[in-house]
Amino acid sequence: MRTTANNFDSDDKGSPDFIHQLIQTEFREALTSAKHEVPKETDGVVVLSFKEFVQQGDKLDYLNPDNIENFMRIETGIEIIKQVVANRVNKNVDEIDSDDILKQAPPLILSGSTTQLPIMERICKERAGQIFKLTLLDCVLDGRCNTKTQVKIVNTYCLDTSYKHLTFITSDYHVPRVVRTGYKNLPWYIAFDVIFVPHKKISYDVYQVVRGEVKRILAYAAKGDIVKHIPPRLKEHNMSDFIYITKAGDADIYASPLISQPETKPGALETPVYEDIRGKIIRHDFQGSKFNVIETKRGFMRSGDVHKNTQLDLVLSGKIELLVLTKEGEEKTIIGPNQYVVIKPHVPHLFNFLADTVMIELWDGPFATWFYKPYRDIIDEQFKKRSEELQSRT
Repeated sequence: MRTTANNFDSDDKGSPDFIHQLIQTEFREALTSAKHEVPKETDGVVVLSFKEFVQQGDKLDYLNPDNIENFMRIETGIEIIKQVVANRVNKNVDEIDSDDILKQAPPLILSGSTTQLPIMERICKERAGQIFKLTLLDCVLDGRCNTKTQVKIVNTYCLDTSYKHLTFITSDYHVPRVVRTGYKNLPWYIAFDVIFVPHKKISYDVYQVVRGEVKRILAYAAKGDIVKHIPPRLKEHNMSDFIYITKAGDADIYASPLISQPETKPGALETPVYEDIRGKIIRHDFQGSKFNVIETKRGFMRSGDVHKNTQLDLVLSGKIELLVLTKEGEEKTIIGPNQYVVIKPHVPHLFNFLADTVMIELWDGPFATWFYKPYRDIIDEQFKKRSEELQSRT
């Protein structure tokens, strides 16, 4: 049966134009596409579970109509990983071997309920052996397991990684809702694709399923659980050229004697402009969102601190050497114009300005800072030295 906006009740909280566009473009594309484009690079392939498996005693029939959808999503995830590996080693899929997969495969991330995960893991091992890197994510939150909780748990998992791209595996009719859930619940710096099980591999009533999905999209968008309209996307899947994401920090670092919370004068952080010999910090508040524009002269340093939330920096002009301390040790990297820096929570960091630089800085939560003594000592010593040099010239 052909599905159109006219098939929907008047109490559907969406305009006929929106529903028509949703059905005739997004659902039609997913339901009629025979093939999907495999991303050139991805950091993880996430299989989103369907409903609970149906078993008769200890026996599980994967091809049972109640189980086939979960089975085919896992099968598709395995095939996508093989294709990613083939692209990485420049071979055909049928030419790759277990050594290629061990060295080049991104992890296969299974997202399901507490009872689904052991079965999903068993299917993976039966279909692909022990060579895949498996990660199991229990998606139950507050007693619920749904698309929103699945994406939220994936996001929490990504906090301890440097992932820049994910590939979600689901069913064709589920794609529009997964995309909207991803945009709502994943940070902007994680790009993602949604790949689906081709329609011919699973059987369902297209009219009833699509009708239900449209209603869910409208209802969840009204609640704020997903975005209603999909924003423009960056076409690049590999974001390495313009974004640097640190590895995870140590949440226990605040107990270290090397950490101290600086004394801040009342209202100091609210001063619109702070200026010293290094340059300026211009504080902005746009519709409740606070951010700083920081101007710094070549040869100076800033920060030497750590935060409990994510810090985002965009270099507009100039050049910076960034030093960070993560769980895995110290890292240095060079950041240039039009590049983003994502500093994960609990990561001490130091900016060394190699050129006159302007950057924007903000955080994903209320601002609070702790000093990391080894980095602050470097900054203070350098600041003192530069101050003395400037004074000697006057």
